[in-house]
Amino acid sequence: MGLRDLSEAIILQSASDLLGAPNDEEALEFFSGEGFRMCAEMARMRHDDKIEFLNMLVESISACKKANTCSAHGSRKAVKRWAVPHKVRKNAVMNAV
Repeated sequence: MGLRDLSEAIILQSASDLLGAPNDEEALEFFSGEGFRMCAEMARMRHDDKIEFLNMLVESISACKKANTCSAHGSRKAVKRWAVPHKVRKNAVMNAV
């Protein structure tokens, strides 16, 4: 497994964690911090690809929230924590650059 494959695996695992609940705070930190930018660079993602990927994640979380099924248990209480603050969305997109 090369560096590119490893970087892609990290990005996909973080997205899975973000949508799957147990490590969601770490995943939010990854996508809103330097982690995603660095991994995306090593995975050779173009600028447009990074923006598209982050937008897809935000849309997935929003759809999940509307369907009230964001956690493994599908509880309404768990759905509240899935609201991605505007600051996080903005930082993730800005850091992707």
